[in-house]
Amino acid sequence: MAMVKKLSLVFLACLLLSFGLGRGAYAQEVTDFSVSTGAEFQAALDAIAVGSASEYTIALEKDIDLKDQYRYDRHRISRGQVTLIGNGHTLTQIYTIKIGPGATLQLGKEDGTDRLTIDGAYRGIVPQPLFQALGGQLVIRDGVTICNRKTNHTSSFGTIVLISSGGACTMTGGEIKDNLIENSALGGGGGFNGMVTLLGADTSFTMTGGKIINNSVTSHYEPTPGWLYFQEVVYGTAISSVGGRVNIQNAEISGNKALGQYGMGAGICIFNGDLTVDSSVIAGNHSDWRGGGIYVEEPYDIPFYPITFGGGAGPMTIPARPSRLAISHSLVAFNTAGQAGADLVIDQGNAAPTLPTVQEMKAFAGSKNLAYDLTKLVDWHQDGPSKRYTGADPTEVIDVRQPMALPQYLVAAGQVKSYTLSFDANGGTGTMAPVETEAESYSLPVPAFTPPAGMHFAHWLVLGQAKQPGETIQLTEDLVIQAIWAKDAAQPRPGGGGTTVIHEREPAYFYGYPDGSIRPDALMTRAEAIALLVRLEKCPAGSPTKPPFADTAAGGWYNTAINAALQAGYLDQEPAEAIRPNDPITRGELARLIAHIPGKTRLEGPAPFTDLVEAPDRAAIEDGYAKGRIKGYPDGTFRPAKPISRAEVVTIFNRMYGVTVDKYYMAKHPNQLTRFTDLPEDHWAYADLVAASTNHFVLFRNGAETGAWSRTFK
Repeated sequence: MAMVKKLSLVFLACLLLSFGLGRGAYAQEVTDFSVSTGAEFQAALDAIAVGSASEYTIALEKDIDLKDQYRYDRHRISRGQVTLIGNGHTLTQIYTIKIGPGATLQLGKEDGTDRLTIDGAYRGIVPQPLFQALGGQLVIRDGVTICNRKTNHTSSFGTIVLISSGGACTMTGGEIKDNLIENSALGGGGGFNGMVTLLGADTSFTMTGGKIINNSVTSHYEPTPGWLYFQEVVYGTAISSVGGRVNIQNAEISGNKALGQYGMGAGICIFNGDLTVDSSVIAGNHSDWRGGGIYVEEPYDIPFYPITFGGGAGPMTIPARPSRLAISHSLVAFNTAGQAGADLVIDQGNAAPTLPTVQEMKAFAGSKNLAYDLTKLVDWHQDGPSKRYTGADPTEVIDVRQPMALPQYLVAAGQVKSYTLSFDANGGTGTMAPVETEAESYSLPVPAFTPPAGMHFAHWLVLGQAKQPGETIQLTEDLVIQAIWAKDAAQPRPGGGGTTVIHEREPAYFYGYPDGSIRPDALMTRAEAIALLVRLEKCPAGSPTKPPFADTAAGGWYNTAINAALQAGYLDQEPAEAIRPNDPITRGELARLIAHIPGKTRLEGPAPFTDLVEAPDRAAIEDGYAKGRIKGYPDGTFRPAKPISRAEVVTIFNRMYGVTVDKYYMAKHPNQLTRFTDLPEDHWAYADLVAASTNHFVLFRNGAETGAWSRTFK
C-alpha cells in the first residue's frame, strides 16, 4: 500500500509538469539576483542561461572574487539582457565573460548612478579578454571602472574587451584605466592587444563618453620554433581595430603607451576599418615606434581564425580596403613617438583623411579648459622617419584642408621651446639682464648684485631649492631665480687696555608653553623643527598664507615658518606633496633638514653607524656626522627612523650653531634664567635647554670666545 501511494505522488508531479503547472503556472522565474559569493554569481549566470525572461539583473552585495569559479568557457551570456550592478563593490579575477548573438551585458545602471569596479587581476595561465562580445553587445556606463589588469598576456587578441563575430560594444561613460600588459605571445610577443579590440568587418565600438587612460602594453620578442610573426609588435593600446567601425564622441583617450620595437597607435590603431572622432581628446599617448596618438595602417589582407561564441569556425580573411579617418572638433596633440608621427600616422593606400586645423583644436581645448599648454600648438608638420620634425624648422606646414599625398606622418606642433630666466635681487642692489634660451639646461651664474648691508650671498633659490653658482638646472618652464642673502659674522670692537672685548648677543630661540612647561622629553614635530631652523638662520619672515603643500592648513601656526623655509630652500618636498607638519620628526629627517645649512667638514671618513645601509637619509646623516653636528648611540647605531625628543633637537642645534652653555653662570645666577615647571636641574639636557631659552651675552676677548656668559637680557 505504501508503494502505491509513493507511485501516485510521483505520477501527480509528472502530470502537473506536463500541463506546465510545476513552473509556468505556479512558479515565477527569478530575474533579479543578489549575489555575495562567486558561487552565487555563477549560479545566477547558469539560471539565466536556461531562463525565458528577456531582462535580468545581477546585483553585487559584497566584493566578489571569482578565482574559485574558473573553468574554460564557463561564464557565458547566451540570451536576454543582463544588467550587472555593483552597488559600490568590486568584481575581480574574471577569467572571461562571453556574450553571444542576441544577448546584451550592461555594466552599471542606465542613469550612471551605480559604482562598479571590475578588477582585472587574474592568476590563470592563459589570460583571456575580460569581456568578449561574440555576436552580442557589451555596454559600459558611467560609474564603471575597469582597472588593474596586470598580466603576461599570451592571447594575441584583446585585453579588456574583444569584439568579434558581429559583436558590438558601447561605452557611454566610465573608465578603462591603469591596466599593464607584459605581452609575450607565441612567436615573439605582440598582436592586437588594445584595451578594446575589434576583429572583423561586422564589428563596432561606439564611445559616447568616458575615458581610456593610463594603460600600457609592452611587447617582448621571445622566438618560438614554428612561429615567425609578432616580433615586439603592439598594434594599439587603447583601441585596436581590424576591419571594424570605431566612433569616438565626447571621450578621452590619454596617457596610454605602446612599448616595444614596433609599438604603434598607443591611442588608436586602425587596419582596414573606419574611425570617426568628434569632440574628444586624444593626447599624451606614447608609442615606441610610430603614431603615438593614431596609427592608420596600409590596407592589406589579414588572415585570421574568427573567435565565435560557439567555436569551430575555420580560417577567414579580412580583405584589404582603404580605411577612412574623420576627426572634427577634437584635440589630437601632445602625443609622442620614438620614430615618426608623434600625433598621427596615415599610411599609403587609405582614403584622404578629414582633420581639424590646429586653430580648431586650440579652440576646442580652450573651451573645455583642458590642462595643456596650447601655445605649443602652431601648425601641423611633417614628422616622418626620413624627416623627423624636431621644432628646429617651423617653416614647413601641412595644410590639412588640402589633399594630402599618403603616407603622412604628422605632429601638431611647431613652436620652438624657449625659456626666459629672470633674476630677483631680493633686497640687493643692481640688475642682471634676463636670459632667453632654447636649451633644456642652464648653468647658474655668479650673482652680479650688491648684497644688502651686513649680508653676503648664500645661494640661488630655484623652484624652492637652494642652488650654488655653477650648478646646472633643467628647464621646463620660465623661471624667476632669486638671490638669498645671509648675515655677516659680527665684527669685534675695541675695548680698554689694548684688549678687544665684545659682548655678543645670543637671543633665545626655544620657547616653552603657556602653562610654564617646556616638555623636554616630548617628541618634536616636523613643523616645530622647521620653525627652530628658520629662527636660528634668521630667515626673512614668511607669508602667513597656507603653504603649497597638500596637508597644511589655512591659519596654521606653522605657516610663516614653513613658507620661510620653502623660500630659503630648506625643504625637499615639492608643492602639492604632503609635508606632515604635525608628525614627529625622526632622527634621519632632522639630519636631512639641517643638511641644507652649509658647514665645515670636521671629521673625515664615513660615519661609523652600523644601521645606515637601508636608511633613506643616509647621505644627510653622513654629512651631519662629518660636520660634527650629530652623534650616535653607545651601541654604534644611529637609529634614523626613531622619533627625536625636543631636548635632543635642542642639543643638536646648540652644537650646530655654537650656542654657549655656561653651567657656572647658571649655577651662580639661577634667578636670571628662564625656568620651567617640568625641567629639573638634574635633567640630562637641563643646561642646553636653559641656554636655548634664555637671552644672554657671550664674552669674547681678542676675537676668541671665552665660553662664558657676561649677563642675560630681556
